[in-house]
Amino acid sequence: MHAPEATLSVLAPFEAYQAARVDFAQGVAGLASAGRAQQPSHEVDASEKMIAALEASDTVGGNVTALLMDPAPSVQRTAMIAMGRMCGQSLALCQQLCTTENLRLTLSRVALGAAPGLLRAALFLLYTCASTSAEAARELVDLGALAPLCERVEALDPAIKTDAVWCLAAIARHGAPLAKEVVESGALPLLKLCLKEPSATLRRITLSCLGCIGQHNTDLASALVREGLLPEVLPCLRHRDAVLRRQACRALAVSAQHLDEL
Repeated sequence: MHAPEATLSVLAPFEAYQAARVDFAQGVAGLASAGRAQQPSHEVDASEKMIAALEASDTVGGNVTALLMDPAPSVQRTAMIAMGRMCGQSLALCQQLCTTENLRLTLSRVALGAAPGLLRAALFLLYTCASTSAEAARELVDLGALAPLCERVEALDPAIKTDAVWCLAAIARHGAPLAKEVVESGALPLLKLCLKEPSATLRRITLSCLGCIGQHNTDLASALVREGLLPEVLPCLRHRDAVLRRQACRALAVSAQHLDEL
């Protein structure tokens, strides 16, 4: 057997093993997906039964989370997407999957600036964890998530910026203490710049984040005013994008309820 043929023979089982790990994570992600039109069922509560089965499994969560440490980035990425979808579907699954170690490991991918695909998967997992569970949001803040998230808001890629702002919004919406942490992290000047970006999606998520901050109390709404953010929101009311206008109205309304001068 020639050397090239021998090399291919050796690589083949390793490539098959990696492909199998990706397939497994993709399969779990498919089970946890909100829309299951690809899995027609005559049972109206089929999706609830699927989630219940995942919650009751003693092995699925552990097998998926083990892939976070896989040497192949494609496997890590697929595992994060699968975990994110499960966390977004069920508080019980979120509590099972969002352990301190898993959050720390995922956060390290964000802090170190992984490849774009892996970085976006990590941000998606952090978002679903923080959005589903106030405890997970607090844990992320305690683990130092806000600084690397703010760094990603400064990324050149608008998709990564949007994902990072999405995470900040998910943390801030849970209550005034967490929203205050977001403000004190230095996020507001970055959010102000995001409102000037051409991406309508980024601006929509940024407006949503401002609403998540300003809705809680007078101090937080006043922080938006001091940073000059609310005047920046006003031009968005004339934007042709209806969702963007709606988010602008919400950001102004939830902040105005705490501010007599508005």
